[in-house]
Amino acid sequence: MRVLVNGKPVDGLDPKLERRLSVVRRRDSVEGVVLTADAIVAARARTMRILFGFLGGLCVLTMGALLFAAAKEAPRDLPIVVALALLGALAIGSLMAFGYRRDLAKTAAGAGPRLARMAPPGTMIRVDDTGLTVGRQANPWPAVEVDALEITRVSGGEGADS
Repeated sequence: MRVLVNGKPVDGLDPKLERRLSVVRRRDSVEGVVLTADAIVAARARTMRILFGFLGGLCVLTMGALLFAAAKEAPRDLPIVVALALLGALAIGSLMAFGYRRDLAKTAAGAGPRLARMAPPGTMIRVDDTGLTVGRQANPWPAVEVDALEITRVSGGEGADS
């Protein structure tokens, strides 16, 4: 059986990988739906906006604190410090914009090949103690054969990783 974790082949389950894949809380069943390529990209964009919003806010707070300290300690140097802060903000913003576009392009490029190996978009998937249900096809665990397993970390709707 071929195993991929986040698109990278894995030969075995070392302790670090086992911790990353372990389930935080046990659930009786897990349900989901196969997304369209556009929905996959939109979900990734939402996650990236939240991440970059947090990082951008942290940068603004840090630069504000540094500007306040500079204004208090060396008011004559404030124009230079403000110019450097604006230049730093421009550089960080450009880096974030580049990373955002690059990540969305990678997500969009990877969605097509991944979806080609899956059930059609909109298909309901359910995993429980009895087996794996794909659409209306229920498969008991003894009947399930796995040729390849691809595990991708995505953020779920409830905030939990899956």
